[in-house]
Amino acid sequence: MLTRVLVVEDDERLRSQFRLALMTAGFITSSASNAVEALSSIDRIPPDAVVLEIGVPLFSGVLVRQQLRARPHTRDIPVVVVTDSTNRFDSLNVNCVLQSR
Repeated sequence: MLTRVLVVEDDERLRSQFRLALMTAGFITSSASNAVEALSSIDRIPPDAVVLEIGVPLFSGVLVRQQLRARPHTRDIPVVVVTDSTNRFDSLNVNCVLQSR
């Protein structure tokens, strides 16, 4: 069972809402507001899953996903992408894409 989820979202309100929903469901959560924080957090304590907003600051969530896939110890971490983009993200090989419009 998944227990630790990293929420990567630059909007503080949304980040808090994701964390609250996940904690209510029984998950332990941590968060990052940008791509650099996310990768640093993942290197320190790899989560069981990641909720990843594509438009995070410093560099794209797409690059975060590519970094996760490139590293042997993180390549199998399930990723849920959150985006307001209508683009397709099939090439990212993620577990789920949540699109808001």
